[in-house]
Amino acid sequence: MQNRPLRVLIVDDDPLLRALARRVLRKEGWEVMTASSHLAAVMLLRRLPPDVLLIDVNAFAEGSALPTSGDAAAETTRVVLFSARAETEVAALARECNADAWVSKHGDIRLLPEKLRDVCEIDAALRATG
Repeated sequence: MQNRPLRVLIVDDDPLLRALARRVLRKEGWEVMTASSHLAAVMLLRRLPPDVLLIDVNAFAEGSALPTSGDAAAETTRVVLFSARAETEVAALARECNADAWVSKHGDIRLLPEKLRDVCEIDAALRATG
């Protein structure tokens, strides 16, 4: 059982979107860290691994590894892609890079905490049975 707030790292180059997501998640009790680049995300991941990495698909180069690849954080951090691209494209990219889920930027931002919490709960259930 978790005795601390869920921690998320939001990686997006759009400062307004980062601020909005941070505000919505903090309001729901999440501990929130933010980064504007892949490099900044890697440094934060190594220092304080989050439960969820919410990463804009443009924050890492096409074909490159997610910031958690090859890192100890990869075992405990759930990766959720965040994108304004077409849903079919994001779903395919999520499968290609082994992300745990994806969230559309076109959706209701107020539902973001619930969607990320669902990813954590599914992961916890899988760990408990496996």
